[in-house]
Amino acid sequence: MSLAARNRGTRIGLMGARDLRVACGITQATIAAALGVSQVSVHYWETGMAVPAGARGAAYVRVMKGLSRHLEIEES
Repeated sequence: MSLAARNRGTRIGLMGARDLRVACGITQATIAAALGVSQVSVHYWETGMAVPAGARGAAYVRVMKGLSRHLEIEES
């Protein structure tokens, strides 16, 4: 995987997944425990070293979209 691909990370809307998680005060460990994956997996998804796939990947995307909606409500 190229360095450019690694630096992309998972993006939800205009914010990266890490930015969303941090803005909501949630740790990688919390996300990992909720999804039944390792903290390393969440780290890899956020940095673009791996792509969330399957049922857990879909759940991760739903969680991130929920965090995004949460931030929109708080900022309104």
